[in-house]
Amino acid sequence: MMLSKAKFLALIAVLSLLIVAPVQAGVLNNHALAFNNGAGPAGGAWTGSDVFNNGLPFPNNLIGNIDFSVFEVADFDTAFPGSGYVPGAGDGLVYAYQLENQGNFFVSAQIVGISNIANAIDNFPSGAVAPVEVAPGVSIFDTGGNAVWLFSAQNIQTGENSTILVYSSPNVPELGTGLGITVDGGTVGITTVPTPSSTAIPEPGTVALLGIGMIGLMTRRRR
Repeated sequence: MMLSKAKFLALIAVLSLLIVAPVQAGVLNNHALAFNNGAGPAGGAWTGSDVFNNGLPFPNNLIGNIDFSVFEVADFDTAFPGSGYVPGAGDGLVYAYQLENQGNFFVSAQIVGISNIANAIDNFPSGAVAPVEVAPGVSIFDTGGNAVWLFSAQNIQTGENSTILVYSSPNVPELGTGLGITVDGGTVGITTVPTPSSTAIPEPGTVALLGIGMIGLMTRRRR
């Protein structure tokens, strides 16, 4: 029996919704150990998830999530013991991302625009049993300093994730200037992710001194 044009279009719409249905959140989204300086998107913490989308309907859709968390180095080691990742010397923060492909196109590259200091780009498996995680064949900073992970040797297929994509920085995060660009099928999907700002993370001694100074100022005002 042949379907009418209206029923056929309705069926396509339902199938497209099923194909891009959200997958289970990854290990980075809303991570309890994420760096919290009061300025992050999750109650002050730098953790969450954002959608990348090329804006095209099925079967030309490139869509999915990028989960992210920024960690202080000690908390990163607690969250991912045995990851093998070594941050840059003197860097206090680790920036971590994981791509989840929910669209019809496979993914061949992930690029994060970086304007400030970043070091030691790499990746490692999250340790999750499912879904399948694909490691990039190349993890580099390009000539502009942007973080680039290339999956051209083994693309990320529909329903698969990337491994955890990481680099380190001495600078605190900002949201909105750094873009995540997911590439394939001759198209791109763009999302907003945290990247290093131009402000260095305060040293513990500096924070303590600031706290002592504030206590002294409050004491003076009470006298």
